[in-house]
Amino acid sequence: MEINEKLFKTLANQTRLDILRWLKDPLTHIDVVTCETVQYELDHFGGICVGDIVRKAGLAQSTISSY
Repeated sequence: MEINEKLFKTLANQTRLDILRWLKDPLTHIDVVTCETVQYELDHFGGICVGDIVRKAGLAQSTISSY
């Protein structure tokens, strides 16, 4: 069995797990979106903006992007 180090790295980090949970169900976890366009995308396609994840996580965008 091949060990996938990236998978374990992801699962070992609480913020990464939180982000996965938020992306799975953004309507439940992202309470305020940053603009009307993002709200439209969220309502119709389920997408959210990295800025919303940054705000919710309380980390820098560069950190979130590396996750």
